[in-house]
Amino acid sequence: MRRTQVYLTDEQIEALHRTAARRRLSMAELIRQALDTFLKREAAGDPEQLLDSTLGSLPDLEVPSRSEWNRALA
Repeated sequence: MRRTQVYLTDEQIEALHRTAARRRLSMAELIRQALDTFLKREAAGDPEQLLDSTLGSLPDLEVPSRSEWNRALA
């Protein structure tokens, strides 16, 4: 591991202290876990952008009318 310095607001530090104490973790471990979660989401891509990129990917798809959807529930 490498040491890194980050500037946080007083509110962020207080919230980190509370959460770390509640979870019985060091603040450093809590920050590493939060960063891992953030980086995984970033690697997966922006959900809106991913959805936009799939629109029109099945141009020949036939979608049944709304009345057909309701008939399946009856």
